[in-house]
Order: sequence, then structure tokens, then C-alpha cells
Amino acid sequence: MTLATESGVLTLADTHGPALWQPRLHTHRDATHRLVLDGPGTERLAALSRSTFPGSEPDTFRVVFDTQWPQAINRALDAFIASIGNPALAQSQSAWTLSVTRSWHHISTLLGPPALIEPATPPEVALCQQPCQQEAE
Repeated sequence: MTLATESGVLTLADTHGPALWQPRLHTHRDATHRLVLDGPGTERLAALSRSTFPGSEPDTFRVVFDTQWPQAINRALDAFIASIGNPALAQSQSAWTLSVTRSWHHISTLLGPPALIEPATPPEVALCQQPCQQEAE
């Protein structure tokens, strides 16, 4: 069962759990419409970026923006650099990229032009009113 709210998505994965909370990413934009990632008003980036499981250590949205996205860009650049001296690899990567581009074109044609949505800041939902502790049984 899944309950979607302005603040995130709560999912009961099975009759006896686990219950998963996925907060909605939210940060404001500057005058040029770029996401503001530092400074006042970015406290929500400290929220966990994915569902939490008991005993796991998920990353925050800040870690995703500051570490994971740059690492992904570096991997993509490394793959591009590797393809420069390898025509077969370059052709394979180009074919994949063209296929994905065609798929996105087809989907966006079916959906029509996007409408800009600027939702208000969602209310924060705390998972626990005090520090969470698992009870030993």
C-alpha cells in the first residue's frame, strides 16, 4: 500500500512491513531558476534521498548533489574519452544514445509539451518525534 503526499511517499511493502518513507526533494530556485544547493533555505537537502530500512545508512540529498552526481558525470566523461580511441565502442555508445533519444522523443510527442509546475514548499514530516530507536525483542 502506498500513500503519496506533498511531503513524500509512505509505502507499506508487505502486511508485516517494512514501512518505507521517501521524502520529496525540495529546494528553492534563484532568480535564474537554478536550484539553490547551499545557504539558507537548503536545510531540506539534509533529508534522506531514498527509502530507509532499519539498520541502513542512506545518503542525504546533499550527498547526492555534491558527490554522486559529480561521480556519475565523471564516469560518463571517462566513457566518452575511452570511446575516442575505440571506433567500435564509439559506435555502440552512439547507437544506444540514439535509441534513448528516439524513445524520449516518442514519449514526449505522446505526452505533449510540458507545463511548468512550481509547487509550494511541502510541509516537513518527521519519522519520529524523538530520536528513533529500535526496541530489542
